[in-house]
Amino acid sequence: MVAPGSYTSVVVLTIVRSIQAPAGSSELVSLNSTSPAGITVSYSPASPIQLQSNANSNVTLIITASATASLGNETIKVQGVSGAYTQTATFTLRVVQYH
Repeated sequence: MVAPGSYTSVVVLTIVRSIQAPAGSSELVSLNSTSPAGITVSYSPASPIQLQSNANSNVTLIITASATASLGNETIKVQGVSGAYTQTATFTLRVVQYH
């Protein structure tokens, strides 16, 4: 949940390699997102993410609601792309008014 007016929420996304890769190899995974007006999504570490052959990678999504964000449930879609492979995660963000 976030409130309009530059409030921030943090989500940790784990990127898992779905196919075996040769030991010592790595690949770049580019992340992009779609979000409604007034909501911004950034990543830490920044995209693209270097994914090693033998390890998962955690990415922090930093979600900020500006003063123009609409109250209610909003859909955030995050897409990871590496070569010809694409994976998408969708989740709901609730924007609430704090007094």
